[in-house]
Amino acid sequence: MLFRSDCCKDTSNFIKATVQQAIENNYIGSDQEICTGQTPARLTQGTGTLTGGNGIFTFLWQQRPTGTQNWSDITASGNQVEYQPGVLTQTTYYRRKTMAGVCINYSDSLTTTILPSITGNTLSGNPEVCNGILPAEIWGANVTGGKQGIYRYVWQDSTASGVWNIISGANENNFIPYILSQKTYFRRIVKSGQSDCCISSSNPFVISINPLPVGLLINIDTAICKGGAIYVAFNISSGNAPYKVKVSDGNTQDSIANLNQGFNKAGFIPQNSGTYNILSLTDNKGCSATQKEGSAKVRIVAVPHAEVGEGALVEGKQYKLSAVRDFGNGQWKAMEDDQVTFQPSDTVHNAVVTVNNYGLHHLIWKENNEFCVDSATVELIFWMRYTAFSPNNDGKNDYFVIEGLNDYRMELTVFNRWGNEVYSSDNYQNNWDGTNKSGNPLPDDTYFYILKIDGNKGHKGYIVIRR
Repeated sequence: MLFRSDCCKDTSNFIKATVQQAIENNYIGSDQEICTGQTPARLTQGTGTLTGGNGIFTFLWQQRPTGTQNWSDITASGNQVEYQPGVLTQTTYYRRKTMAGVCINYSDSLTTTILPSITGNTLSGNPEVCNGILPAEIWGANVTGGKQGIYRYVWQDSTASGVWNIISGANENNFIPYILSQKTYFRRIVKSGQSDCCISSSNPFVISINPLPVGLLINIDTAICKGGAIYVAFNISSGNAPYKVKVSDGNTQDSIANLNQGFNKAGFIPQNSGTYNILSLTDNKGCSATQKEGSAKVRIVAVPHAEVGEGALVEGKQYKLSAVRDFGNGQWKAMEDDQVTFQPSDTVHNAVVTVNNYGLHHLIWKENNEFCVDSATVELIFWMRYTAFSPNNDGKNDYFVIEGLNDYRMELTVFNRWGNEVYSSDNYQNNWDGTNKSGNPLPDDTYFYILKIDGNKGHKGYIVIRR
């Protein structure tokens, strides 16, 4: 450099300016994605070879956690060409400061994204299945964490402790098991994030196999009256009590519940004659028997219906009965073993009955069809009123007597031939001795009366007093 002035001049020494090339290829690889609490992959030199500067490189790694603005130097092990981060719990950015001579270069930042752990990986369903039946679907709960909404599922099974096998093709949220032959454990593996960095294993879900019940209906051949119950014996083995059996003749069915394991005797009312078999046998776990043997052959016998009509107040000792004949055989009988006769026979439904004494009689009409029986009872009151008496105190025929009604309330009113009331009693006890209301003897004559029995309509008649 030359400086000039009007009177003096001087020349400086030379300065050599060396120009170094800029640092190139300062690459540090790709972004990463890991689950919280994991260690990222080692940060290494990316593609290409570092060049530039004076060729002698030194390094300083820097980091910036998400949510912060400033980069901080990594002093521990952060001065090498590569860097191994420690365990991370939040997303962090990394870059490398590379120096060579007078040149300095900062790499593009690398992001290590931290995903939350997968939670909620639980299973539910029916932990039991009947032997030979396809188990119910196992439901996997919707999980959270990982890379939200992006999950991969792997289902595994095990029949031996600690030995798990991947189930081919089972990669959905839920799983429908295959038919099991023994107690089996299932679990679901949920994976998410880069390289399946987040992994969650559910607790094992175990499905136990319930044995099927086996039913035997002890063979019988019997007959019953219609509407009656038939009692059959069952021998039930395996399965879980109590049991429910349905029997059917092919057209109708009856249910019998609360049966125990082993020998049972239970009744049902069949609707039709026929052969009844076990339609279904179900245990307390809902398992149905596939082995069902035995049958009950039933013949239903019709039951006759006995009708005898209404009771009657019978004056005299004979009465024509009026039973309604149904089917089968019928027979009349006196309930109190009274000495009565039936004409022409006690097997005739409308026979004429003759009693030996007045009063209340119960007659039974019994019909039978084989061993099926029905009966009905008619109540008949036989009574007799006389047309004359001689109240002369000789101890013979001194009172107006009405036979057969001693157990009933009688109301008696007596009139003379001119219609004048001469005697009355609202509770007559066969004690009128031919006197008037004043107790004076009435003259011999014909008198007329009205007799009410238990308040019913009156019976009219006449009575002659002759001393």
